Amino acid sequence: HADSGGRSSAVMPMSTSDMSPLPDTEVHFFRSDHVGDEFKIVVGHCGSSGFASPVPLFMGDTWMHFGIAVEVVRLLRVTEVVPPLLVVGVGYRTTDLGEIFRLRHRDFTPTIAPSGSAAGMEMLNGAGRFLAFLTDELKPWLRGRYSIAADDSMFFGDSRGGLFATYVL
Repeated sequence: HADSGGRSSAVMPMSTSDMSPLPDTEVHFFRSDHVGDEFKIVVGHCGSSGFASPVPLFMGDTWMHFGIAVEVVRLLRVTEVVPPLLVVGVGYRTTDLGEIFRLRHRDFTPTIAPSGSAAGMEMLNGAGRFLAFLTDELKPWLRGRYSIAADDSMFFGDSRGGLFATYVL
């Protein structure tokens, strides 16, 4: 597949030395057919060993919580309070907060606004597509690349990301 810019729609890995925000993290770009957009995927390795497959912890608020989540999980792994986790931040290519909020609105809302709330309605009701992206596209890629636990995963979200987490439940 190729997108309108001629780039491959498959995952495009980036250098882990100069583009990753923290040690032992990776940055990838992943095109979703379900959502019709490209996501910035940031992966943090937190205590996986050769003995146990890491459980993916998906995050939808990468721009704000990824670094905190990776470091907290690493601290919890010191005493093995949590199992080995692969923190997977699902974000966007932009750094513009207005655009980030618009895209979060699209991906995390499971319903449309009541009538009379026309502003931004075209950007609502994308939670089903976003969930399909996570389960049908991203999770199989992670399973093949990182040998994650087959059926186990978690999602952490804040604000609209919390709304999405509730929708997933």
